[in-house]
Amino acid sequence: MIIFKNDYLRISLLTPRLLRTEIGAGLDLPISGIFTDLPTQTVQSRDFGEVPYTLNETEKYIEITTDEVFFRVKRSSGDVVYAAFGNGYTKHFGRGTLPGTARTLDMANGKVRLEKGITSECGTAVMDDSKSLVINPDGSLSKREKCRDRYWFAYGHDYLGQLRDFFRLTGEVPLIPKYALGNWWSRYKTY
Repeated sequence: MIIFKNDYLRISLLTPRLLRTEIGAGLDLPISGIFTDLPTQTVQSRDFGEVPYTLNETEKYIEITTDEVFFRVKRSSGDVVYAAFGNGYTKHFGRGTLPGTARTLDMANGKVRLEKGITSECGTAVMDDSKSLVINPDGSLSKREKCRDRYWFAYGHDYLGQLRDFFRLTGEVPLIPKYALGNWWSRYKTY
């Protein structure tokens, strides 16, 4: 649900607590073709239905109010400066983000550095989908135009609700059957 668009910035409201911003890198105006509604390698579906909201524009900010969260988006960068929850609790994005997963454990020996996750101690997090390839209607992949494509999660401590919407956005993760795992060997003697 696109709620704001100009030559270099587009804002979509997916749920009352999930916002998407797309902005042309470098802000060279006018930019054409930077926005996409096609699925990417990470994001499969953005059709979550209608969300009631109000929008207020100022010289520096675009302010979006839903039933659950107030978002303040910086017009020049597309960054969500902060989110205020219905209880008056305000949090800035990107602070206290919890680690996510490791893509692979191949060649791992000891500690494995984890990527940034989509949850945080303060209840807000951002997921960057700018580097994912676009899946074209014919199934082929293509590189994105220079664009920052980010998803802003403001779920407070409703971690299960956030994960539910994350999987609606990215698609369910299929589990392989146990028989496909084969034998696992470990040198962890206490096991």
